[in-house]
Amino acid sequence: MAAGIYDIIIEQGADWRLVMTWKDAEGAPVNLSGYTARMQVRETFASKSKLFELTTENGRITLAAADGVITLHLPAAVSAAAVINPAKLAWIDGKQAAQMVFDVEMIDAAGVVTRLIQGSVLFVPEVTK
Repeated sequence: MAAGIYDIIIEQGADWRLVMTWKDAEGAPVNLSGYTARMQVRETFASKSKLFELTTENGRITLAAADGVITLHLPAAVSAAAVINPAKLAWIDGKQAAQMVFDVEMIDAAGVVTRLIQGSVLFVPEVTK
């Protein structure tokens, strides 16, 4: 299964949340018992450093096992602490933002990794601090 493409906007200093349901080919929710999950946001695919990391281990990803529901949450305090190089900012879709990339991977109990979604991130700096 190829990863779905989904673009997101993260506004610095605001809570960001995405709730999604993973469904199988027949449309039934995937049972997430035994799964862990991870998401990283990087400036580019080749970047060595990550701007944000969300995992089931750090509590920023929660799984509702029987329902196949995955909740991604980036707290306001975490996004507020991000430092963006002003040279990376550009006007994109009417917002001054930095364009980055992300993906979400699901890991089953046997260690099999499935990239569920991937896409671009528009990170919009905050004015009010």
